[in-house]
Amino acid sequence: GGLTSKIKVYFLNGSCSNLYYVERVISASRSAVREAIEWILKGPSDEEKEDGLFTAASPGNNIRSVDVQPGVVFIDFYPSILQTSRCGVSSLKRQIIDTTSQFPLGDIVITIEGDEENPLN
Repeated sequence: GGLTSKIKVYFLNGSCSNLYYVERVISASRSAVREAIEWILKGPSDEEKEDGLFTAASPGNNIRSVDVQPGVVFIDFYPSILQTSRCGVSSLKRQIIDTTSQFPLGDIVITIEGDEENPLN
């Protein structure tokens, strides 16, 4: 087993403006922020999809790195993260911010290949 904890992962519900969270169990030995983002990228389960949940992330978007520093978390993506579903980047940004803000780690800085000048930040 090992230690686990429950986190909230935010998906879109029915429309691009409605956020809804589901709980996921994560391993305490992994980065909670990284695992939470990975769940956003994976999208909802088949059962959750039947209930109208979906993600703005397109399949195959990979995280380059998650770096937790005192008072700030840097989440770095590959440029493919900007190839979003029908909802676009603003919905994906809300999913990321709402999901990661449950961790009391400070500010969240989203970069694309290290660049802070991007539509997600």
